Amino acid sequence: MDGGSRRFEVKKFRQEFEDLCEVELTSEDAHLSEICGEELPKEMVDYLARSITGYVLDKEDDVAVVINGRVTRFTTRHVGGWGLVTPRTVVKVNLVKEKQKSDASKIRGFDRVGGLAGTIGEIVSCVEGPLCDPEKYAEFGVSPPRGVLLYGPPGTGKSLLASAVAEELEAAGTAIHVELVKSTELTTKGEAAVHSLFARCRDSGLASLIFIDEVDAVCPDREGRGSSSGTEAERRMVASLLTEMDGAGLTSQ
Repeated sequence: MDGGSRRFEVKKFRQEFEDLCEVELTSEDAHLSEICGEELPKEMVDYLARSITGYVLDKEDDVAVVINGRVTRFTTRHVGGWGLVTPRTVVKVNLVKEKQKSDASKIRGFDRVGGLAGTIGEIVSCVEGPLCDPEKYAEFGVSPPRGVLLYGPPGTGKSLLASAVAEELEAAGTAIHVELVKSTELTTKGEAAVHSLFARCRDSGLASLIFIDEVDAVCPDREGRGSSSGTEAERRMVASLLTEMDGAGLTSQ
């Protein structure tokens, strides 16, 4: 004890989880029923199952899946705590009629975010501007940034900002391919998942927006300092991610 302060050792702990045997997805979004009708074909259910494979889900989590270029949100429900969605997990899908929403629930885009005007301005200039008005950048010979890192402690609105960007672009009528990726999807499959992610964007033929949630779990310290430096496979995955982000084989969008 020094100067009236006390020091405490905080020990790290790890909570174990099991593979989920069954997950139920529920959506009120009319977009899916407009495409498939009231009863989803097996191919669509299989696609949704593949889209959430690798997610670690708690009860009543929200997940987002891109269907026909549009982000469709689902609420998850499953039995027995939380765990990992694997290819063996049984996935069921329910479509329910959209409930009457209050005025507050109709707020979309950056209107949902409060107190981050400076950050929103930076995101607009780095993301929304280049995608909605690329001619302006080409006119002045300026290359827009290829990525934006949102950092900060939990609960500061990073994921909210990411989803707000997608909603703003959708409201502006921008033709865009959106990919929302959990870090677990990349860490479980390594380099192949990284290349597949960017290949989907190239194949879409559209400007692409990729959200990687909890990217720090994907990128260990590459300087080789202690256990945080990661395995050789993890370092190769980081190198692949950085190469793809730098634009090897990609268009300016």
